[in-house]
Amino acid sequence: MNNNKNPSAGICAILYLPGKRNICISLEPDIFSFTNTPEGFIIYFFLTASSDAPAQTADNSAAAAAGEVWKCTQTLNTPSGYSGGPVRLELIQNVNGTPTASVVLEDQVIQFPYDLDITGAPGISEGTLYLSEQISGTYQELGNYSITFAKAE
Repeated sequence: MNNNKNPSAGICAILYLPGKRNICISLEPDIFSFTNTPEGFIIYFFLTASSDAPAQTADNSAAAAAGEVWKCTQTLNTPSGYSGGPVRLELIQNVNGTPTASVVLEDQVIQFPYDLDITGAPGISEGTLYLSEQISGTYQELGNYSITFAKAE
């Protein structure tokens, strides 16, 4: 397994168990047996590129050291298939070469269009937001959105 802070190019997998906030990250996803993944886990795959990691790490470190706050204030339109139930919004950002997941909100009914007010990792200008709706007690992904962050003034 690659233990470098700035991984080489490859595939990264994140396993997330909703409600438990447990995250497992692997730079070698073949170590997981995806055919035996426990029920309820959500699996995200990402391609990583080593050429971006050192520059991004330096930018992120400098922004964090300066105490910068990076925000996303985009608006989400009603996703296809949404029936008005509780939603979960999960943000994935590539921080220092590693995809990092965080739950933005969970178990809330929201109205669309929905104005985001998300604080992201300092110095990281983009991320992917996953929207899931609770249907019969289980969250079902309805869509994902590429979102951008900017330094808050």
